[in-house]
Amino acid sequence: MVTFVVGRRYSQDDVREGVGVGRENRGGKWVSGIVEHDGEFFIFANVESEDTTGHDHGNRWEHDRLYWRHVEKSKLSWPRVQKLLEVGRVVHVFWRTENPGDFEYAGRATPIEVVDTTPVQIVWDFSDERPSRIVNGGLGEPDLHELAEKLSWHTDDSQKVLHEIDRGLKDKGQVIFQGPPGTGKTYVAKEIAEWLTRGGGAYEVVQFHPSYTYEDFVEGFRPTLNEETGQAGYRLKQGPLRRMAQMAEENQHATFILVIDEINRGNLAKILGELYFLLEYRDEKVSLQYSGGNGDEKFQLPANLWFIGTMNTTDRSIALVDAALRRRFYFYGFYPDEEPISGLLERWLEKNNRDALWVDNLLKKANSELSDHHLQIGPSYFMKKGLLLDRANVKFIWEKAVFPYIEEQFFGDAERLKQFEYDTLIGPPSSPSGHNGNPPEDNAGTGVGQIDDRESDAAPRTD
Repeated sequence: MVTFVVGRRYSQDDVREGVGVGRENRGGKWVSGIVEHDGEFFIFANVESEDTTGHDHGNRWEHDRLYWRHVEKSKLSWPRVQKLLEVGRVVHVFWRTENPGDFEYAGRATPIEVVDTTPVQIVWDFSDERPSRIVNGGLGEPDLHELAEKLSWHTDDSQKVLHEIDRGLKDKGQVIFQGPPGTGKTYVAKEIAEWLTRGGGAYEVVQFHPSYTYEDFVEGFRPTLNEETGQAGYRLKQGPLRRMAQMAEENQHATFILVIDEINRGNLAKILGELYFLLEYRDEKVSLQYSGGNGDEKFQLPANLWFIGTMNTTDRSIALVDAALRRRFYFYGFYPDEEPISGLLERWLEKNNRDALWVDNLLKKANSELSDHHLQIGPSYFMKKGLLLDRANVKFIWEKAVFPYIEEQFFGDAERLKQFEYDTLIGPPSSPSGHNGNPPEDNAGTGVGQIDDRESDAAPRTD
């Protein structure tokens, strides 16, 4: 019988093959919630997955305990319950929350409570074997709400995106945030990584670029100086991937994350090497290029090592991201005309600087002229700590950071570029009735209206 690894994902076919039950025996008891084979029991539990699987039977995790109700076409008899609960009986539990086809191995379970209801409820304990990160990894509901508030993602649509990111990390262990500059991809990646690792894990940020190599990221021989002899030589040095993997292997109860900024700017096939295989097959081991050269030492990606990449969609190098890599990640869009980014600046200004709401109006007017959301302007230019959003500062940011970005898109088209000049977007000086970004009354006939960019005395963001 195969040894199942806590935290790894298996289909029911995988389990059946692992214990020696041939595929010709598929169906029957192997599609029910509990099966017995060679004196051992195998439980396949839907947990809080009603939206995906159609039912969850009230199953739930509470720390290291699974509250599980057995549901089958035929009622589970008490004699069978007693057999299941015998002292020393081996009971393997596999659970799923979202993906109907895969189960995650929670470990061997010990029954600590039985309730004679219909259906029978059994409370299983895994405290001696199951790493709490594996089952409770990711963001729980309180964490999601608290993090959403911190990110100003507290609308229903924004929180839905945060739920989906959390789901993607739990499922594949690797996600990519993509979108134009200034949409907060790196900031959000770091905030999520910090949030997920605050219980004892760790995260590290690396940035890919054209000169970055496998030896930088995974491992490679580096020149060193022997302090005793003074002789120059080479030694095998671990990159951030190997270092984080070792930490994750040594502490399987915690989450470890590598944030890869600008992931598409590097030569991915050259940098990742064997990771192309390992990112998809986390339960497999392979020989690495250097440390695995003799075939004795093999490397495996720990289940509790996750990856968050960021990708600038205006960068032409995005075309170099091949289908093989795309299949190994879940992708999430950060676009100014879609939640959670579309209303982000307005929400942030409402909370931190209501007198500067006219800046949100300025950004919306500019983006309305940019039909391709891959090229629109992100709000992060105006969401800096300690920045006073008065007329002088906003104009400086627009002319020295935002406009050059637009200029690159419409290079040589002077007429088109004039639409995005600061003075054109602001229009004539506005009257006092233009407070907080509302078009002033005397400009009502201009179509889009003008923006009130008067000096603001509001306090800058300090959080």
